[in-house]
Amino acid sequence: MKHTPGPWTFDKKSVVKRVFSDYGGGLRNLGTHICTLADGPDIANARLIAAAPELLEALEDAVSVLVKEYGFEARDSEYIKELNRIIAKAKG
Repeated sequence: MKHTPGPWTFDKKSVVKRVFSDYGGGLRNLGTHICTLADGPDIANARLIAAAPELLEALEDAVSVLVKEYGFEARDSEYIKELNRIIAKAKG
C-alpha cells in the first residue's frame, strides 16, 4: 500500500494536535488526516511523522546520487544496503 502523498503538516495550533497531508480536501480543507496526537512526547512524534514523506524522498534521492554519481553499488556497500533496507521498511 502506498502512503498518502506529502508534504504533511503538523497542525500545532489546534487543541487536538493533528498531522494532515496537503493532498486532498479532507476535514476543514486541511487535507487528508494522517493521525491525531496528544500533548507531551506526542508533539515530537507529530513533527517526525509530518516530516516522514520528505525524509523518505531525500533518502531515496541520496541513494540514487550515491549509486549513479559516485558508483556505489548495493552489493559492494553495507551503507547502501542499510539505506535500501530502511527505504523498504518505510514503504512496507
